[in-house]
Amino acid sequence: MQRLSLIVLGTAVCLVLAGVSPSIVGINVDLKQIGHIASKGRVQDKEYNRNLAVVDALIQAGPAAIPFLVSKIEDETEVDGAVLDFWPHVCVGDIALVVLTDFFRTSDWLTCSVPGLEWDKLLERSDPSTPTWVVLQDFIARHGRMGLRQKIEGFLSPHEGRFVWDDKERCFMSTQ
Repeated sequence: MQRLSLIVLGTAVCLVLAGVSPSIVGINVDLKQIGHIASKGRVQDKEYNRNLAVVDALIQAGPAAIPFLVSKIEDETEVDGAVLDFWPHVCVGDIALVVLTDFFRTSDWLTCSVPGLEWDKLLERSDPSTPTWVVLQDFIARHGRMGLRQKIEGFLSPHEGRFVWDDKERCFMSTQ
Protein backbone atom coordinates (compact mmCIF):
# COMPACT_ATOMS: atom_id res chain seq x y z
CA MET A 1 0.00 0.00 0.00
CA GLN A 2 2.88 2.38 0.82
CA ARG A 3 4.46 1.67 -2.60
CA LEU A 4 1.17 2.47 -4.34
CA SER A 5 0.89 5.73 -2.38
CA LEU A 6 4.44 6.68 -3.39
CA ILE A 7 3.68 5.91 -7.05
CA VAL A 8 0.52 8.03 -6.97
CA LEU A 9 2.37 10.86 -5.21
CA GLY A 10 5.28 10.67 -7.68
CA THR A 11 2.91 10.82 -10.62
CA ALA A 12 1.12 13.82 -9.12
CA VAL A 13 4.45 15.63 -8.65
CA CYS A 14 5.36 14.95 -12.28
CA LEU A 15 2.01 16.31 -13.41
CA VAL A 16 2.46 19.49 -11.42
CA LEU A 17 6.00 19.94 -12.80
CA ALA A 18 4.74 19.81 -16.37
CA GLY A 19 1.68 21.90 -15.61
CA VAL A 20 -0.64 19.12 -16.68
CA SER A 21 -3.99 18.45 -15.09
CA PRO A 22 -4.26 14.84 -13.85
CA SER A 23 -7.51 14.46 -15.78
CA ILE A 24 -5.75 14.68 -19.17
CA VAL A 25 -2.91 12.27 -18.49
CA GLY A 26 -4.65 9.31 -20.10
CA ILE A 27 -1.70 8.56 -22.37
CA ASN A 28 -2.12 5.04 -23.66
CA VAL A 29 1.40 4.38 -24.97
CA ASP A 30 3.40 1.20 -24.43
CA LEU A 31 7.07 2.18 -24.60
CA LYS A 32 8.00 -1.50 -25.08
CA GLN A 33 6.46 -1.23 -28.56
CA ILE A 34 8.75 1.58 -29.75
CA GLY A 35 10.79 -0.52 -32.20
CA HIS A 36 14.35 0.20 -33.30
CA ILE A 37 15.67 3.72 -32.64
CA ALA A 38 18.31 4.91 -35.11
CA SER A 39 21.74 5.73 -33.68
CA LYS A 40 21.86 8.99 -35.60
CA GLY A 41 19.50 11.89 -34.89
CA ARG A 42 16.75 12.26 -32.33
CA VAL A 43 13.77 9.96 -31.94
CA GLN A 44 11.54 12.67 -33.43
CA ASP A 45 13.70 13.15 -36.55
CA LYS A 46 11.66 11.54 -39.34
CA GLU A 47 14.63 11.27 -41.70
CA TYR A 48 16.18 8.74 -39.29
CA ASN A 49 13.16 7.33 -37.43
CA ARG A 50 10.35 7.19 -39.96
CA ASN A 51 8.00 4.73 -38.32
CA LEU A 52 8.03 5.23 -34.57
CA ALA A 53 4.30 5.35 -33.80
CA VAL A 54 5.07 5.50 -30.06
CA VAL A 55 7.04 8.72 -30.58
CA ASP A 56 4.31 10.17 -32.80
CA ALA A 57 1.70 9.43 -30.11
CA LEU A 58 3.82 11.10 -27.43
CA ILE A 59 4.33 14.21 -29.57
CA GLN A 60 0.58 14.27 -30.22
CA ALA A 61 -0.02 14.18 -26.44
CA GLY A 62 1.89 17.44 -26.10
CA PRO A 63 3.29 18.50 -22.70
CA ALA A 64 1.38 15.63 -21.03
CA ALA A 65 4.07 13.35 -22.49
CA ILE A 66 6.66 14.88 -20.14
CA PRO A 67 5.26 13.60 -16.82
CA PHE A 68 4.35 10.33 -18.54
CA LEU A 69 7.97 9.78 -19.59
CA VAL A 70 9.34 10.93 -16.23
CA SER A 71 7.03 8.44 -14.49
CA LYS A 72 8.54 5.62 -16.57
CA ILE A 73 12.20 6.35 -15.71
CA GLU A 74 12.11 3.85 -12.83
CA ASP A 75 10.46 1.08 -14.88
CA GLU A 76 12.94 -1.80 -15.18
CA THR A 77 10.72 -3.97 -17.39
CA GLU A 78 13.00 -5.57 -19.98
CA VAL A 79 12.26 -4.85 -23.64
CA ASP A 80 12.74 -7.57 -26.25
CA GLY A 81 14.44 -6.89 -29.55
CA ALA A 82 17.14 -4.51 -30.72
CA VAL A 83 15.84 -1.12 -29.63
CA LEU A 84 19.12 0.76 -29.23
CA ASP A 85 22.22 -0.17 -31.21
CA PHE A 86 25.09 -1.57 -29.15
CA TRP A 87 23.06 -1.76 -25.92
CA PRO A 88 23.18 -5.33 -24.53
CA HIS A 89 19.79 -4.94 -22.84
CA VAL A 90 17.16 -2.20 -22.67
CA CYS A 91 14.36 -1.58 -20.21
CA VAL A 92 11.34 0.71 -20.36
CA GLY A 93 13.08 3.29 -18.16
CA ASP A 94 15.98 3.50 -20.63
CA ILE A 95 13.58 4.16 -23.50
CA ALA A 96 11.77 6.80 -21.45
CA LEU A 97 15.08 8.55 -20.77
CA VAL A 98 16.17 8.47 -24.41
CA VAL A 99 12.83 9.84 -25.62
CA LEU A 100 12.59 12.45 -22.86
CA THR A 101 16.10 13.82 -23.43
CA ASP A 102 15.62 13.82 -27.21
CA PHE A 103 12.34 15.72 -26.76
CA PHE A 104 14.36 18.56 -25.16
CA ARG A 105 17.20 18.57 -27.70
CA THR A 106 16.97 21.25 -30.38
CA SER A 107 17.38 20.61 -34.10
CA ASP A 108 21.15 21.25 -33.98
CA TRP A 109 21.41 18.06 -31.83
CA LEU A 110 23.74 19.92 -29.45
CA THR A 111 21.59 22.36 -27.53
CA CYS A 112 19.22 21.28 -24.80
CA SER A 113 16.17 23.48 -24.27
CA VAL A 114 16.35 22.73 -20.53
CA PRO A 115 19.90 23.09 -19.22
CA GLY A 116 21.05 20.00 -17.36
CA LEU A 117 19.06 17.47 -19.37
CA GLU A 118 22.00 16.78 -21.69
CA TRP A 119 23.12 13.14 -21.34
CA ASP A 120 26.68 13.94 -20.30
CA LYS A 121 25.65 16.46 -17.64
CA LEU A 122 22.63 14.53 -16.43
CA LEU A 123 24.52 11.25 -16.09
CA GLU A 124 27.80 12.83 -14.95
CA ARG A 125 29.91 11.37 -17.79
CA SER A 126 33.60 11.61 -16.92
CA ASP A 127 35.12 9.75 -19.89
CA PRO A 128 33.88 10.53 -23.43
CA SER A 129 35.00 7.08 -24.63
CA THR A 130 32.64 5.24 -22.25
CA PRO A 131 29.60 3.81 -24.06
CA THR A 132 26.36 5.59 -23.22
CA TRP A 133 24.70 2.49 -21.82
CA VAL A 134 27.64 2.05 -19.42
CA VAL A 135 27.42 5.70 -18.32
CA LEU A 136 23.71 5.18 -17.57
CA GLN A 137 24.28 1.93 -15.69
CA ASP A 138 27.09 3.52 -13.64
CA PHE A 139 24.83 6.46 -12.73
CA ILE A 140 22.04 4.09 -11.72
CA ALA A 141 24.47 2.04 -9.62
CA ARG A 142 25.48 5.20 -7.74
CA HIS A 143 22.12 6.99 -7.45
CA GLY A 144 19.40 4.54 -8.46
CA ARG A 145 16.61 5.14 -10.94
CA MET A 146 14.72 7.12 -8.33
CA GLY A 147 17.74 9.42 -8.01
CA LEU A 148 17.76 9.84 -11.78
CA ARG A 149 14.05 10.66 -11.84
CA GLN A 150 14.47 13.17 -9.01
CA LYS A 151 17.39 14.86 -10.77
CA ILE A 152 15.31 15.20 -13.94
CA GLU A 153 12.38 16.61 -11.96
CA GLY A 154 14.76 19.16 -10.45
CA PHE A 155 15.75 20.41 -13.91
CA LEU A 156 12.14 20.52 -15.12
CA SER A 157 10.55 22.16 -12.05
CA PRO A 158 11.65 25.78 -12.79
CA HIS A 159 9.68 25.53 -16.05
CA GLU A 160 6.51 23.97 -14.65
CA GLY A 161 3.44 24.64 -16.78
CA ARG A 162 5.47 26.43 -19.46
CA PHE A 163 6.37 23.68 -21.92
CA VAL A 164 5.17 23.81 -25.52
CA TRP A 165 6.10 21.75 -28.56
CA ASP A 166 8.09 23.86 -31.02
CA ASP A 167 7.33 22.62 -34.55
CA LYS A 168 10.39 24.33 -36.04
CA GLU A 169 12.87 22.84 -33.54
CA ARG A 170 10.78 19.68 -33.12
CA CYS A 171 11.28 19.67 -29.37
CA PHE A 172 9.74 20.95 -26.16
CA MET A 173 10.67 24.50 -25.24
CA SER A 174 9.90 26.50 -22.14
CA THR A 175 7.96 29.71 -22.70
CA GLN A 176 9.69 31.18 -19.64
